[in-house]
Amino acid sequence: MIWRRNIALIGLLLVIGITGYAQSPDTIQTIPAAEFASLIDSFPHAQRVDVRTKKEYQQGHIEGFTNRDVLREKRFKRQVAKLDRNKPVFLYCRSGKRSHHAAQLLNEMGFVQVIELDGGYLAWQEIRKECL
Repeated sequence: MIWRRNIALIGLLLVIGITGYAQSPDTIQTIPAAEFASLIDSFPHAQRVDVRTKKEYQQGHIEGFTNRDVLREKRFKRQVAKLDRNKPVFLYCRSGKRSHHAAQLLNEMGFVQVIELDGGYLAWQEIRKECL
């Protein structure tokens, strides 16, 4: 099981390395929760954004992620404009819809690598239950 996860992570890193940094700013990747967890551990200084509401964030969030509510789109754009467009940005929401919208906004703003959590925080909670 662990070796499968490691092989998947290596493959994912290769895909990101090949597609992410040298190409045009249209790279959005949607990653399953288990791989997302491994990937954020591999990039401890990456930019991390929770795009849910403040109330949702306060009820529970992934450690190290900053809350930027995409439903307040103008404010969201101002806040994320301060991020480095050349570094990866990890995103998640509750189920994946808002993070997909946020990923598209970041893509339009010229971010070169946007990685969103498939299934959002709900999927994250499921893999955490499996680990316990």
